[in-house]
Amino acid sequence: MIKKKRLGDILVDVGFITQEELQQALQEQKGSDKRLGQVMKEMGLITDQDVMAIDDISVHTGCEITPVIAIEEEIEYAINQYYGNEDVVNEFVEDISSRVQSEEGKELEINRLRQMVEEAPVVKLVNNIIEEGIQLKASDIHIEPQEEIVRVRYRVDGVLYNEMNVPRHTHSAIISRIKIMAGLDIAS
Repeated sequence: MIKKKRLGDILVDVGFITQEELQQALQEQKGSDKRLGQVMKEMGLITDQDVMAIDDISVHTGCEITPVIAIEEEIEYAINQYYGNEDVVNEFVEDISSRVQSEEGKELEINRLRQMVEEAPVVKLVNNIIEEGIQLKASDIHIEPQEEIVRVRYRVDGVLYNEMNVPRHTHSAIISRIKIMAGLDIAS
């Protein structure tokens, strides 16, 4: 995982403020119960324009915005975590949804499963799940069927992180593909 840095150190590293300005803001903060960002605003190190930009984003997205400062690696990690697998998952879900019309609680026939797990979408999805686990240096990959979804989670440094959700009816194809890769009998 990425090592966390303190706000002031990040602002100095990216050239937003100088080390002297940081020391002044920290000194000012010491004698109050204010956050560093508020102290920096009062000192003129950040402006109301910064606050207005946050408000604009909030209005346009309809979401509550919590500003943070992040280094490039953290931003790339977040983008990949939330959007990196989207194309593969969407392709798989669309393809398998059009092929599978299974009733709730009814498992697919073994022959149909064998055929499905050799087809490109499920192969790409399972490969993507495994590749993502390798990239994250995960010790475990959890594929957990829920009522309406299958949740994929990775254990990294002892902590489970949610990575993706796919529709529940895809579970059999995913598990069967993994069993085939492991040389197991998919009927069991």
